[in-house]
Amino acid sequence: MRSLLVFLAITGYMTPVFKKPYVGALVWIWIAVGTPHLESYGLAKTFQLNLVVAVVTLFCWLMYKKDSRVYKNSIMLATYFLLFLMILSNYSGEVPSYSTQWLIRSLKVLMLAVVIVGLVDNRIRIHACMWVLAISLGYYGAKAGLGTIASGGAFRVSGPYGGPIGDNNHTAAALVMIIPVMNYLRLESQSKLVRILVVLVTIACVFGVLGTYSRGGFIGLCAMMGFYWLRSKGKVRNALVVIILASIGASFMPQSYYDRLATIESADEDDGSFKGRLAAWQTAINIANARPFGAGFRAYERASVFGKYKPPDFHVPAMAIHSVYFEVLADMGYPGLLTYLAVCAIAWLNIVWLKQHTANIPHLMWANNCARMIEISFAGFAVAGAALSMSFFEPLWILIALVVATRGVVERDLERQKAAQRKARWPGQAQPVGSLAPAE
Repeated sequence: MRSLLVFLAITGYMTPVFKKPYVGALVWIWIAVGTPHLESYGLAKTFQLNLVVAVVTLFCWLMYKKDSRVYKNSIMLATYFLLFLMILSNYSGEVPSYSTQWLIRSLKVLMLAVVIVGLVDNRIRIHACMWVLAISLGYYGAKAGLGTIASGGAFRVSGPYGGPIGDNNHTAAALVMIIPVMNYLRLESQSKLVRILVVLVTIACVFGVLGTYSRGGFIGLCAMMGFYWLRSKGKVRNALVVIILASIGASFMPQSYYDRLATIESADEDDGSFKGRLAAWQTAINIANARPFGAGFRAYERASVFGKYKPPDFHVPAMAIHSVYFEVLADMGYPGLLTYLAVCAIAWLNIVWLKQHTANIPHLMWANNCARMIEISFAGFAVAGAALSMSFFEPLWILIALVVATRGVVERDLERQKAAQRKARWPGQAQPVGSLAPAE
């Protein structure tokens, strides 16, 4: 029954795509992040629904796209160079036959980002993407939070197996990232009922992060909330909210949770997990030093590759790198890491630009709120991702794409304002040489 419902829902949502291709981007986000098919059984769980949605959306976009702004943005140019390095490192790597499957998965994530930039070109579409992203992860956040509260913290949270948040650590990082998105929707929603529901789901997401028992998720949550407090105007009020939430959360979690967090302080002494991470990070450095373009995607997961580059006193045959930054370093070498960080840095500079150019314009405050909340989400990812292998995490690249889309909308709005001012300054007269004529 669930399988049939998933098929019917996707078929219904995809019907308007042939006339409105951006709807395909929304469905693509839902399937890639929300993974509704993994909540079903039978054919829907194994059928490549995401591939069908991607092909239909790309076809309709290529048939109906009206401009090529996507190719001109600096973030996208850096992303295209990153894509080139991904392919180069994969096929010059240690085991291309194994790495190609992970390359394809990462390419799908980047293709979704490109489609969003190309199709999401106004405020309504940006808002819709934020809603779909929030609903996709908010569903798991609400379920995880309620389970944590109902079980008194004994319920261990993780997302659906086989999806981007199938691991408890990835679930925690995703919920940390979605909390600021929820706050954006609260700020921009006109309905009081919707605002209340968003706040309740946000609180559930906080409990969901705690319920994962993820130390990286906990640190990411603290970093995200601390960054939000630093960027907020009502610091006293927001500090009280954080203290109240922290007190309530602390009262629900059992002693086992605090024992788990206590290992953060003693990690260098007796925590095998942390020692394994240090060894994996050293392995990534060794790979990058030996191979300029890395070993290829997840090649280090093969014992023959990991054993070649691991520290001599580490006896685990193979393991994941457990860090966004060291993962990219091992996969694509120093050029790949620098390009990856450049994409993130340019995205942050675009956020700064958005905040500066929309701060005192009432009708663009939505863009200001969007930029501020995405910046806070990035802060949570930057910290939580330091100990997780999630460099091509779908929510991150969707938010990067939305930063590009938002800047495009704001730039066009500001250009129209300038054109209107020039027209009012010289009504019915020829404009000075070198000025731009207003668009008709």
